[in-house]
Amino acid sequence: MANTCEENLHLVKKEKEKYQIHVFNEKLSWDNFGEAIKNGNKLIEYMEMIPGFSRGFLYKLLTIKRMKQDFVNGRHVLKNGKWKAVFKYSFARNIGEKFKNNQSDNELKAEIETFLLEKILEKEGGVFAIKYALQATRE
Repeated sequence: MANTCEENLHLVKKEKEKYQIHVFNEKLSWDNFGEAIKNGNKLIEYMEMIPGFSRGFLYKLLTIKRMKQDFVNGRHVLKNGKWKAVFKYSFARNIGEKFKNNQSDNELKAEIETFLLEKILEKEGGVFAIKYALQATRE
């Protein structure tokens, strides 16, 4: 553990931008770190509230986030270009089915979907937020 921390310290020190933290194999500025913690706690809240929002779904989100990053970086563009479609399908299958078709449930479903797209999949720190939630909910 100490060796890993030391290696991560050297990785962060090599970066031009100072005042970063390196956790769960991801480098974040301190500002993004605070937001990622809040987003991770929101994921935990959703896990407790919605039956289909499971650890397995979070692992699927990690895969989708990696697909998006690879697509942006130009790796396997055809395969990874469908990251948003994979997200929509996984969300509908795991989360969308759990809601009844009434106004308040539809609003909550839309809120969760927007949160996942904008705060987890599109923003820096999304991988950290997911891994934070996974670590916090380990049994």
